[in-house]
Amino acid sequence: MPICTKCSLNKNENEFSFKNKKRGKLNSRCKTCHSKYVKNHYETHKEKYINRAKRNKSNEIEKTKSLIEKLKPCCVVCGETWTAALDLHHIDSSNKEESIAKLTSRKKMIEESKKCIVLCATDHRKFHSGHSEVIKIVNAYVAQSAGGTSLKTRTVSVQI
Repeated sequence: MPICTKCSLNKNENEFSFKNKKRGKLNSRCKTCHSKYVKNHYETHKEKYINRAKRNKSNEIEKTKSLIEKLKPCCVVCGETWTAALDLHHIDSSNKEESIAKLTSRKKMIEESKKCIVLCATDHRKFHSGHSEVIKIVNAYVAQSAGGTSLKTRTVSVQI
């Protein structure tokens, strides 16, 4: 039974996180002690974490906006062109690898955006809440743009 280097108690292996799972190496601190450390570290450096989150959020928004502007300029349902109001909606969520704004590679962003259509924020929310008219328009657009590929017969399902 491993001993935690912080609390010096003998504990079961399941009370430690893996440091390296392939090698079977465990962290030197138990999960409880590590959790206390992380909470204390966050409280000590809270302002730094908040500033980083704010900075990253604006960067993610800007990356998504610029991608929308370059690749797909308007909502396929209503034609909205104001980029701040546009979202990228994955046609098939099972093919979604990551949120586009969180990707760091421009190439990966473009690849992921090819799996999407542009919807304004209002129509995007209507789609996910099951609004039949928006779903019908999106399905028609997907079928038309598929141009004979396997998507033509597939309907876009509501993903709530």
